[in-house]
Amino acid sequence: MKNMLRGLLISLAGALVAGCGAMVPFETSVTPIIDDSLRTKDSVATGYALNDAGDVAGIYSRRGEKDRIFIFSQGRLSLHENPCDGFFHIRAFTNTRMIGGTCNHDRDRLTHSLLVVRLEENGSLVEVAPQWPVAGYTLRAMNDRMDLIGVNDQAYHRKEKGIAGFAYISGKLRMVEETELAHGSHLRASALNASGVVVGGESEPLSVKYGDKEVRPFVFENGRFSTFPLEKSATVVAMNDKGDVLLQVEGSTFGLWNERYREIGCGKEWCKVFGINNLGWVIGHGHNTYPVPPMGASIGHTFLWANEQLFNLDKSVRRGIDAGQPVRLSDGGHILFHSAGWPYLMTPTLDHEAAKAK
Repeated sequence: MKNMLRGLLISLAGALVAGCGAMVPFETSVTPIIDDSLRTKDSVATGYALNDAGDVAGIYSRRGEKDRIFIFSQGRLSLHENPCDGFFHIRAFTNTRMIGGTCNHDRDRLTHSLLVVRLEENGSLVEVAPQWPVAGYTLRAMNDRMDLIGVNDQAYHRKEKGIAGFAYISGKLRMVEETELAHGSHLRASALNASGVVVGGESEPLSVKYGDKEVRPFVFENGRFSTFPLEKSATVVAMNDKGDVLLQVEGSTFGLWNERYREIGCGKEWCKVFGINNLGWVIGHGHNTYPVPPMGASIGHTFLWANEQLFNLDKSVRRGIDAGQPVRLSDGGHILFHSAGWPYLMTPTLDHEAAKAK
């Protein structure tokens, strides 16, 4: 793993979190994803996935109608028929324009299957490989080459022993036994990068403590599992293609592994982190209540961490960012967030070459 963020000078047109040094402003644009004509009292939209080009995939729902998939690409919104006969929980939108997720066939989400569709040039959605080698699993992660991580959610919630899920890497299926994972871990919290390397650890409850046991993250690489080289309890949140691993820890810091482990403060009593990109940026939420505020709440602030600095993203949004809604960060520097119940795309403008020269 190589050192990151060297020479990267970055700031945001907003307020800097106190105690993090000087701020060098640059412009940022905020674009509403859903057209005004579709924003009605009986409708709702949630953006779930973001690719490096800044394209967003999500679900648009209107009372009395079947959910539709929305795609926001190059500034244009399109609605598509939902190929799932129930709720489609989208987990990934790749740079190869594939949307992966889980089709929940009943209201209680007890019966589900993997679903991957491809966005064609003509704007249609075509199902990819409808006959998966596994059934009844929840998709956790998918990369551009269609490596997949699936989770046995029913066994997880019922606290059953046995199969925790599967890893489908380079066309090879590997069913994963719970005993193969590090102490207290589960595939439910796992991340997959472009090379097919998987890291994981427990995600529920919000605490990184699993009952009375401490959670030890794991690594799956070249067909083998090993314990993550970290001498403390932590939850894996995300990993970028450089191998930098973002970790959830308890309290006012988040963890970052890059050849060595370090903890970084978020300016509040509790930190909840969502993702890391290949620039080394980290997106998260800092708040003074525990656990994380409920859906739609905006207690605290949503932050961007870059170049050893924290930036308050809420200051660039009129009503603040909803802490309970999905927040995503792309390798292209795009930020997907929700405000007042609707999805938006934030695009910072940064001259990388000029920044490196300073």
